[in-house]
Amino acid sequence: MNLSRCSMPFGRFTIVLLLLLLGAFLLRLAAATVWQSRAPENTQLVWGDSGTYWEIAETWIETGTYQFGEPPQRMFRAPGYPAVLIAGMQIAHSFGIEFTVFHARLIGCVLGTLAVWLLVAWTTDLTGDRRIGLVAGAIMALEPGAIAMSVFVLAEAAFIPLMILSLWAWTIAWRQASIVRLVSLALLTGLITGAAILVRPSWLLFAPVTVLLALVVFPQKLKQVTIALAVGIGIVISMLPWWYRNYQLTDRWVITTLQVGASLYDGWNPSADGGSDMTHGYQATRPLLQRYRARLEERLGDIDPEVLDQMTVALETESNDHLMTEALNWGQQNPGKLLQLAGLKIWKTWRPWPAAAEVQSRWITVLTTLAFVPLFGLGVLGAWRLARQNYAWAICVWPTIYVTLLHAVFVGSIRYRQPAMIPLIVLAAVMIGRWLWSNRKRDS
Repeated sequence: MNLSRCSMPFGRFTIVLLLLLLGAFLLRLAAATVWQSRAPENTQLVWGDSGTYWEIAETWIETGTYQFGEPPQRMFRAPGYPAVLIAGMQIAHSFGIEFTVFHARLIGCVLGTLAVWLLVAWTTDLTGDRRIGLVAGAIMALEPGAIAMSVFVLAEAAFIPLMILSLWAWTIAWRQASIVRLVSLALLTGLITGAAILVRPSWLLFAPVTVLLALVVFPQKLKQVTIALAVGIGIVISMLPWWYRNYQLTDRWVITTLQVGASLYDGWNPSADGGSDMTHGYQATRPLLQRYRARLEERLGDIDPEVLDQMTVALETESNDHLMTEALNWGQQNPGKLLQLAGLKIWKTWRPWPAAAEVQSRWITVLTTLAFVPLFGLGVLGAWRLARQNYAWAICVWPTIYVTLLHAVFVGSIRYRQPAMIPLIVLAAVMIGRWLWSNRKRDS
């Protein structure tokens, strides 16, 4: 950073920050209220994924069993976001209050406001200028996608604060001269990253991919390898209870969920168009489900619970493996189609406006486009000017690269780009700060 190091006094910064956070929360609360009022009468959980998280949480509260659907799937979702809903339900029940969908949206509003504060803190730490931190926070407070991720009952509400915290911890670890402090902070980064993966399993490969990118681009290889090893150990520690639980059920290491095969098949199948349509996967696994039900009928309803558990777990693992195999076989036979789909998926992820199926509102489409274009442009400009200078600034760019690569393989949607937009806000805020305060300094 080559900005003026003059920053606003701490007292004024604190007042402005509190007002900013209050505004961010009230804006999200208003959006949640409007969205809730317009939700269909038959279901207030508009997104299909929302219903799966909700059912897992309710089943846990009612039975103490972590599972989804019928036949039950015990590794359908990673436990991070359902744990948030479970905690909300238990707290509400302890006060004799029925936990509603709107309460879940309120939790999202709180988490979204927390994410704004974390972004202000991270940006201020990176730049050394509280004004730039406030600019970043103001952008995130107003950005339509960030507001939406706070309002929808989706895992991004909990994932984004964890992602920001992990990236911030990573940048602090990099600055350490002491090996003890470096390893300690890198280990903490890994623990937080592991928690983020348990909320959004698609984040699993972020650390190894970005470590490889950094090793290619930046010097100080030994320091990078040390951080990478400590981050990796932290991730393992954080995720080990989930791995152990899954191994106890399946006698195999299930790193995230048994939906990886379904997710890959969603993007790699004869009917794939770059978007998500899980019905193709359901049709492909229908023979397995029919065989499972035939085995139940043979038992005439008299079946040992332990045997039933083994059958349902076998169905879940076989379905995942079957879809993974089918997807890979189709991909090997259709490399040209895969390349074409990759470009289409990247476009679906990064296009300025949402698809009609994603947001059925002209005004939201207009607002999203008007917010995205300048923000993305400034973010890319900031990446070009800053990321090549310093490892810490490059951390703001890695999520964009990772999300692009990931969703070139799986499916594309503007929902999936939203976490990557947050670090770009940091870079955009720096560009705005350079323009505002550099010009002011020259004028004075």
